[in-house]
Amino acid sequence: MGKLQFTCSVFLILLARLAPAQVPTAHDGELALGFAHNRVGQTTTWFVDYVEHAGEPAFRISVHHFHAECAGYLYIGKTKIAYTPAVTPGQKDGFQVARSDLNGSSSRYSGFRFIVGAKTQQFAFLSEPVKRAAPVQDGRAQLMLFVSLMMSDFDLAQTEFGRIVAGWQPAFSPAGAPKQAPGVAGIRVFSPRGAAEGTLVDSTRDSLQVMGVVAQPTPVRGVLMNGQPILTRPITANILEFQSAPVQLQSASIAINLLSICDSGQSQLMFTVRKPTITYANTPLRTPDATADVKGTLTGYGEIERVELDGKAATLTRNPDNSVGFETAGIPVDLGKNTVPGTIVSADGARHSFSVVIERRPRLSLDFVRRAVPTLSRTRLLELLDEYGVDFELDEGTTKQLKAAGADQTLLEAIAEAAH
Repeated sequence: MGKLQFTCSVFLILLARLAPAQVPTAHDGELALGFAHNRVGQTTTWFVDYVEHAGEPAFRISVHHFHAECAGYLYIGKTKIAYTPAVTPGQKDGFQVARSDLNGSSSRYSGFRFIVGAKTQQFAFLSEPVKRAAPVQDGRAQLMLFVSLMMSDFDLAQTEFGRIVAGWQPAFSPAGAPKQAPGVAGIRVFSPRGAAEGTLVDSTRDSLQVMGVVAQPTPVRGVLMNGQPILTRPITANILEFQSAPVQLQSASIAINLLSICDSGQSQLMFTVRKPTITYANTPLRTPDATADVKGTLTGYGEIERVELDGKAATLTRNPDNSVGFETAGIPVDLGKNTVPGTIVSADGARHSFSVVIERRPRLSLDFVRRAVPTLSRTRLLELLDEYGVDFELDEGTTKQLKAAGADQTLLEAIAEAAH
């Protein structure tokens, strides 16, 4: 590595605490590892994405650059290190340097610094809020060990990353650790979340992009999805990342058949994906009242944290098939058609917007009902009474008028019920 010297004494102290504190996942459209970060009262996650940058594989980390309001992405590649600002006036201060130009590097609390020429570049890793049911083991030690491996031996870091996402080992090993044998061959899918052999999973979006890894004891040659080749990228000779192009979900569900091909044979994984849909208990949604109650079912949205309609939180019911029932009462509506905005908040913080059209029609007047008694069928009139109600009370005067129009006792009872 030429003049590069990475200080890693902090990692040696922490090696005894190494554990599976990182989670393989899909993040921002890339294969990634998430490292939990426990703050007071909040759990966040540092993400390290495996990407292509400047013509070579690299690891991408969201960082704060230590001067003014400067934040962006740090890329640590095999031969280059680059910083691309995202939040800074004019998006200045970006750079790309060769590893051989570094004069030294050292770790920081949750970041690191290095020197190029006479200039010191200093960064802090930025985490993202991620909801979890309970605190988990903090992943700082594993994150910093991973960065140490990137800086001291990129090939080793890439291999360790591949073995972890393949499920062949639970945690990073320090540089110089004995080489481990390959693990179980097979296919792992990280998007859509929860996909495994024979499972029914939610896409959470109207389009589907399948992402994961194939691990085999011999070199992997390619991956087919439903009989068609999809994009692949090697992590190691025996571990391959795959990613399909986005597929629009035209039906309520779609069957996915993944087939990997390697020198020693094939692996197959089949699962079914549900499209996100909203069904309502009553369609169309109509009411004669100044407020409306909306009840429905969410399917294909994954784990739901909250549903709001017109700013009001809905009551949620979790069903055995992983769908979620919701009900919101007392939504104000005006006469005519009302488009009411809604929001679905997933457990991971993702937000999905939707809207529902509620039509408020005026209640049936005495004059309408009196004229409808002799002209409409009994069935149709009862349907209208049930759907719209009436805007009058059944008293001696109204009863006399309706009997004169031909209403019998059964119809009068239905009209009385429709008044409430």
